[in-house]
Amino acid sequence: MRRWLWPALAAAAFVLYNVQHWWDAPGDDWSSIWVGAAMVAGGRADLLYTIDPDRFTDVGDPAAWSAFAEVVGRQTLGHPYVHEPGFAYALSVLAGPGSWSTSLHVLLVLDVLALVGITWIVGRTWAPVLLQPVPFAVTLLVLSLSEPVRYGLWLGQTTPLILLLTIGAVALARRHPVLAGLLLAIPVSIKITPVLIAGWWLLDRRRRTALLGLLGGLAGLALVQLVLVDRSVVTAFVTALRHVQRTTTTGFSNQSLIAWLEDLHVTDPQGSYPTLEVTGWVSALSTGLLVVVVVAVLSRAVRMQRAGIDAERFAAAGLLTASLPFTSLSWTHYCVLLLVPAAVLVSAARSGAGRWPYLAVAVLVALNMQPLAVDGPSNLATPDVLIRSHLLAALVALVAVLALPARVWGQAAARPDAEDGAGTSPVTEPLTPIATTRDDGAPGAPDPVVPSPPAPLVTQGRSLG
Repeated sequence: MRRWLWPALAAAAFVLYNVQHWWDAPGDDWSSIWVGAAMVAGGRADLLYTIDPDRFTDVGDPAAWSAFAEVVGRQTLGHPYVHEPGFAYALSVLAGPGSWSTSLHVLLVLDVLALVGITWIVGRTWAPVLLQPVPFAVTLLVLSLSEPVRYGLWLGQTTPLILLLTIGAVALARRHPVLAGLLLAIPVSIKITPVLIAGWWLLDRRRRTALLGLLGGLAGLALVQLVLVDRSVVTAFVTALRHVQRTTTTGFSNQSLIAWLEDLHVTDPQGSYPTLEVTGWVSALSTGLLVVVVVAVLSRAVRMQRAGIDAERFAAAGLLTASLPFTSLSWTHYCVLLLVPAAVLVSAARSGAGRWPYLAVAVLVALNMQPLAVDGPSNLATPDVLIRSHLLAALVALVAVLALPARVWGQAAARPDAEDGAGTSPVTEPLTPIATTRDDGAPGAPDPVVPSPPAPLVTQGRSLG
């Protein structure tokens, strides 16, 4: 019991500090969702997808949006609504008069709890050392100071919840693949990039049933929307989605390769968020790099699996990281996801990969904090910052994960498992000894090199884009 006391205290301190610190945050991104829900509740779902064609962060009908913002108790305009309509319809039953502050505070608490859950699942899946008292506390401290977390909580983002569902689905796939697929359908319906995980599920025969869950979940969500949502609203959503897919913005919080390349010939300041048509060669280059990286990750994972090496954790880490740099919109708060490659690198350094992974982690931390990173909540880009520091961090993380030797992932172990109905199936588990601590906090002996089944997981459950 005492083993979990210090991590529990660290988690409680993390939750209390961040909830108190961001209690009065403006929540501009959450306002797009909550005011959109109020529009649905007020019978004006036709106004959901009004977007300013020239400025990415502005709505197309300010008067209407202001009126509904006042209904829920918000005094200023937020950003356009670009989610699927079903999300606004689902929340419309709660978006009554004066509900703004309560909704934002509930979201804040859920987001902070989700960050604790993400840290826990990442530790269980990729780096058990993170669950020891001191590493766990240090990880939560680094998250509190990092710009992706600070900016996301200031904006009122749903990214922590979406990432929790995504990471939870990855972890759950080992024992309950169908349930993992159903779970992944939720983040995929909101932000398409988590679907990259399905690439590994397609290649790994033990995980193909997860695809059935994913397809079934997406089909179910689509059917509900077709039944409940007015056809004209669905059409407006598709039009807005096409607009977002072919455009980008060079505002400082867009950390994509596309934004960096387009910014080379744009004179607008980074704080103005102009809407730009993505240049053909830029789009082709970014898409091509994404395809190359995904193919590289999957092909290496297949070779690792054939050699009896734990490939699933590598494939998931590589695919999740690949989603960051190569899309047209990759907001600063998405980079909470860099916790996954950072955990992988720490684990690798402890597993015989040498000291360089620790240096890579230090680079990732530095690039995601001030003074190198932009102070998002203050909208402050001083001459000392790197406007695309998070993009650089994502590229460093991707290269570092791909450069790790296969041996650090551990050998595959076979044990009885009923997940595929065959009586026994190969289940990959890390076999590297993990250092532990005694109840008094002093270093203990390494755990025996014995594979153990993963513990049951309990999962909990956006910006513009």
